[in-house]
Amino acid sequence: MLYLANGAPFRKGGSAISQEFDVEAQWIANVKNGDTKDFEHLIRMHQQRIFAYAYSLFRHRQEAEDLVQEVFLQAFRKLPDYEPRVSFSAWLYKIAYNQYLNILRKRNGWLKILHLVQPAPAGSFSIENEVFEMTEYLCKLSDLEKQIVLLRVLEDKSFDELAVILDGNAASLRKKFERAKNKIKKQWTEEEIDGIRQPVRF
Repeated sequence: MLYLANGAPFRKGGSAISQEFDVEAQWIANVKNGDTKDFEHLIRMHQQRIFAYAYSLFRHRQEAEDLVQEVFLQAFRKLPDYEPRVSFSAWLYKIAYNQYLNILRKRNGWLKILHLVQPAPAGSFSIENEVFEMTEYLCKLSDLEKQIVLLRVLEDKSFDELAVILDGNAASLRKKFERAKNKIKKQWTEEEIDGIRQPVRF
């Protein structure tokens, strides 16, 4: 017996491509109706192409694998909202692309936090080795200070917006932000002086 690329048996009288779409549509309908085990078939059908796309974005196997895992988790959660006006494959690629943008946004956010304590000279650098240390520094701040830093730097909120979100005064929150920034700088500088950590290499 001949089989399609998705593992389903090939039926005479129809093209392989059309039959793949038919089988895929049936699996999607089954999952929407509660037969969640058919989602495994959808994963096997698309994971290699999504991985290839993810790897082309990151050029790093582990990051690509992590992205693929997140794509299918999101796809499973959002499947009830999927409409076949677009192909399921295109829908998965859109999820992958949006997730990639989210990762870049978070990395750029960490980059901004790093720049609170050390300005960035020209050139590129890897942020991964600094994220753990920076997380530790943030944990040493008060809850309010941590929220101010994260909302101001990662989410790019203005102090007027922070005043609404945190139910405070914009001028007072600006002062608290400067104090929090100085606390992080102090910890950073002390560890460099003590030789606990090395300066960021750019």
